[in-house]
Amino acid sequence: MRGDFGTRSTTAGKIVFGTNRTKRIKALIHWLMDFYRISGKLSIVGLNETSFQAKLRLAVTRASIRKTLSAQALPQAADPGQLKSEKQWKEY
Repeated sequence: MRGDFGTRSTTAGKIVFGTNRTKRIKALIHWLMDFYRISGKLSIVGLNETSFQAKLRLAVTRASIRKTLSAQALPQAADPGQLKSEKQWKEY
């Protein structure tokens, strides 16, 4: 996203986001996806700047944990183990 808009010409809509803004946009996307995952109702009522930033940090932390857990789970689940012989398979 940042690279695409940053490489455009000024007349084609060049936008320079910066690193912090890019991180905030990604955090916002993670926060929105958390609501989607739990089928929650999206609302910012009752949030101020401090509490909203805390929610965004929590969403980024959750995304990092999900990424770590999925990276750990996939190789183990995909490994069928060794065969005893060509005619005799291990029982699962």
